[in-house]
Amino acid sequence: MSSRAGRYPLEAARSLRADDVEKAQLKLARALRELEALEGVHARAVDLTAQRAHRISDERALEIERDRAGRSAAEMLSGQAWLRRLGAEHERAQEAERAARADVQAAELESEKMRAQLAQARAEAEAVERHHERWQQERKRVRLAKEEAEAEEHVGSRRR
Repeated sequence: MSSRAGRYPLEAARSLRADDVEKAQLKLARALRELEALEGVHARAVDLTAQRAHRISDERALEIERDRAGRSAAEMLSGQAWLRRLGAEHERAQEAERAARADVQAAELESEKMRAQLAQARAEAEAVERHHERWQQERKRVRLAKEEAEAEEHVGSRRR
């Protein structure tokens, strides 16, 4: 029997499948890190939006108090301009929050895609491993049969 006959014929496929699993694991890990980072960005955007909303509420209450206390028209206009500026900041914060939420959703989809790719790579690697095990079992069965035949032949030749 040559050394080539003892080598598993799909060894290259086995190696490639194992590499595919490793690459898929790395891609999934990277996607999950990205998702985690984007979730942090989203959480900060949500906090900022809430802070802006709270500040606007407080400033409106102050403006109402100032109006009750009596003030000039110029002061009232200045106060209204300030509230509009705060409102614009709040709208920008809301837009940033929506963008961050969209980024998180895209990252979640990418993570799921990477999970599916990893599952596929594992399934393919397991299929090759099962084939390898069957190949080894068959080789063992053939070797044992050969040994038994040789033993019977040896016993038969001694009887003659």
